[in-house]
Amino acid sequence: MGTRRRAFEALWTPAAGGVGAAFGATLSTGAWVLNVFLAIVGAVAIGAQHRDQRVAVQRGAFSGLLFAGFVVLAYHVFGHRSDAPVWLLPPHDVLLFLLLFVPALPLHQAGAWLRTRLQPVPAAGAADAGEPEPAPQRLPEPEPVLATPRT
Repeated sequence: MGTRRRAFEALWTPAAGGVGAAFGATLSTGAWVLNVFLAIVGAVAIGAQHRDQRVAVQRGAFSGLLFAGFVVLAYHVFGHRSDAPVWLLPPHDVLLFLLLFVPALPLHQAGAWLRTRLQPVPAAGAADAGEPEPAPQRLPEPEPVLATPRT
């Protein structure tokens, strides 16, 4: 995956998702729940891009920070007009931030864990997937050495 695509996914996706989730929260509880569900699925899918769980958790910390931050910011921009219950959408910014940030870490880790279970690492020295292994090369047979008598 290219650097530009990784940067796009790491920055734009959580930012746009956070703004969309906050806007959905101002519309209805159902829109808020749908956006949070999409964020959960997205966190697992983005975590599945990494084989190493440590790297996935680091990406989850960054993505969760952006997502939660943009939800809090956009929620203030769009206004606190939500009919969602307090346990689902807390009115305090810190609680809302923690409610969205903390689950990002295990969700990204779960995605990396799923990837290692569903797509095992190829053995060292094995050919890339889809390419047949080259046939072993045969060495030419050595010519027989004739013994000649020495004089």
